[in-house]
Amino acid sequence: MDIAQLVGDRHVMELQHRFRCEKCRRNDYMEVSFEMVIGDRIKGFPVRELVEIRTVKRPVWRDIKL
Repeated sequence: MDIAQLVGDRHVMELQHRFRCEKCRRNDYMEVSFEMVIGDRIKGFPVRELVEIRTVKRPVWRDIKL
């Protein structure tokens, strides 16, 4: 449900260019893998939880002549 909050109702394969690599900050390549986790394997399985969505405001400038 966390990703749905960010990108809406989309198929996971459509998300390729919506996210960036945390290390290099590039978004031109993303590898997706799916893993079925059942039974005892679910204990200790790492899951990323969305904590908050931050909006960053940046100033936009333009030069004008007086």
